[in-house]
Amino acid sequence: MSTLEELKKQASEATLRNQVAGSSKTSDEEQWRKLAPVMKFLKDHFTELAATLNVLEKDTLVDFEINDALSLKRLKGQNYKITNPSADKEKDFVFEFENVGEHPSYTLIPAGPAAAAFKNTLSDNQIQCASTPVDKNKSIKFEIKPLVRTRYRVTADLAKENISLTISNYNTIWSQTNYFKKTEITTVLMDELTRHVMREPNKYNEMVGNVISEEMRAKLRAKLKAEQTSQKAGSGQGQVKKVKVKKKAKKEKTIFGKLFKKK
Repeated sequence: MSTLEELKKQASEATLRNQVAGSSKTSDEEQWRKLAPVMKFLKDHFTELAATLNVLEKDTLVDFEINDALSLKRLKGQNYKITNPSADKEKDFVFEFENVGEHPSYTLIPAGPAAAAFKNTLSDNQIQCASTPVDKNKSIKFEIKPLVRTRYRVTADLAKENISLTISNYNTIWSQTNYFKKTEITTVLMDELTRHVMREPNKYNEMVGNVISEEMRAKLRAKLKAEQTSQKAGSGQGQVKKVKVKKKAKKEKTIFGKLFKKK
């Protein structure tokens, strides 16, 4: 292959790459045009919610569970705001707030891997603590500061044509992610989500399928009861038939026994 032909080949490959990149860029722009109004609606909603709650200063209290044996008691929500974890502020933003209290919590953990893992968990969730070796360095005493940040992260996924909402550190060290098509972002959903933020009775988790509603629980209990009743009835019939088979078998065995004896 001559030098010119090699250059032409490279130019052809570069042109193809540019076409693919251009096509992908156009596709992303089209998808963003579809999601942009919904993302703006969401950001405006959370921005107004943050401003309103900061003015009201409501006593929204929560007991935040660190683990099964340790909690931070009566934390109050404050300092509601919008933050941006990435450069694209329109496609990815966070509504967050602090949960603060007056009294720290304490726990004693054996020194070594368990204490290190516990400290890393707190650090990963931006929960401050002070640690002190005790009992001749056999254990570590942790003082957990009464400040936890709750976050609602909203991200547009252009490839999947949906919007994700990740809620973290709501009332324990935990996070959940739900995905929504643009048509699923409704005023009804946002009303329930607002109540969720304020820790008032709400149906957000039921709407997104994270928990089962009481109505559905009742239906499942009724269905389970019906199935159990049906199984018991079927089991009873089986027992009756089994007894009859046994009696019949016993009678046949007796007849054959007599015939055998006669022989």
